[in-house]
Amino acid sequence: MAYKHGWRPSASQEGGCIVAWNSLETGGRSRIGRGKDTAKKSSGGVLFRHVGIATGSWWSVDNTSFLGRPTAGITTRPFRYESPIFLCPPKPRKK
Repeated sequence: MAYKHGWRPSASQEGGCIVAWNSLETGGRSRIGRGKDTAKKSSGGVLFRHVGIATGSWWSVDNTSFLGRPTAGITTRPFRYESPIFLCPPKPRKK
């Protein structure tokens, strides 16, 4: 849905981008970021997936089920997840 509205994959994190994580473990859920040119590490599904909002400088905010509220944290999740995928909003059109 984000691709259809002009959001684009980005190799670097920018504030306001959607950040998505796919788990390292395989499972029945479809991978986040399978469309367009995003990272395609494998064609199978994943056990876990998670999304948040990048706030810039390798920080993001997401809602963790453990705490039941939004929290800020480091974007990289070295345990149980692949490298994050970033989808950034469309750039404003120049007149």
